[in-house]
Amino acid sequence: MRIKFNLAKNKKANIPIILFVIGIFLVCSFALLTFFISDFKLTNSFVGVDLMRLLHKDIDEYKFYVNQGVNSNTIGKTLGVLIDSSGKKYFYYEKNHTVITPKIGSSWSKEELLFSVTYYVP
Repeated sequence: MRIKFNLAKNKKANIPIILFVIGIFLVCSFALLTFFISDFKLTNSFVGVDLMRLLHKDIDEYKFYVNQGVNSNTIGKTLGVLIDSSGKKYFYYEKNHTVITPKIGSSWSKEELLFSVTYYVP
């Protein structure tokens, strides 16, 4: 017994199958695009965690040196402590992000502040 397969016999079923395959491809592409966009937003939303960890490390180091009796001016120069106009000492950290936008007649990129933290030390 021999079975012949004739693909041209059922022409009406080809169009729904093609539309189904194209639809599945579009849904999968949209899902991947959504994951990429959410990953980018999630990455930028946790920018401050690293800066806060660095700040806490420097605060602990500052307090350690103060407890050991080291001169505060020496500590300030070593750890990068800043002094404002009123004479208060503080740590300042910021994270910037370069945004590229095509504009005619001006710069294409600009710095945008994502996160900053200021901590005054005693």
